[in-house]
Amino acid sequence: MVVPEPAVDPLIRLAQNLFICPSVVAQTAAVAAFSPEAIAEADARSTELNRKRALMINGLLDIGFDVPARPEGAFYVFARLPESMPDAEVFCQRSLEEVGVAVTPGTDFGEYRTERYVRLSCAQPETLLLEAIERLRGLVE
Repeated sequence: MVVPEPAVDPLIRLAQNLFICPSVVAQTAAVAAFSPEAIAEADARSTELNRKRALMINGLLDIGFDVPARPEGAFYVFARLPESMPDAEVFCQRSLEEVGVAVTPGTDFGEYRTERYVRLSCAQPETLLLEAIERLRGLVE
């Protein structure tokens, strides 16, 4: 089957939305199947993730990063590097080699100005997140 050229990009976006996450119908059915205990566990994990995400955002802001778009449900933060820092690729390499913190360059997630962004995970215990912020502080300063 040949798709007309003008329809390719819209169909790609549609396909991505169909396979990147479960549909609303599937999500609603799954939630209906959860026990009250499972829902309480999910709520507790969501609260914990919110706390970790706020900790990361506040820590990054404190050491000179910017977080122009605050994530609401993700387990990562996409942050703009301080102006004094090199581009994301160089920063991530230095971060890993010099202070032992693995950070992903924004260029892995797009093209528009992403060379000034990094992505950091909030999926670690709070003590490790705080340690990572302090190590990054040493690199930034």
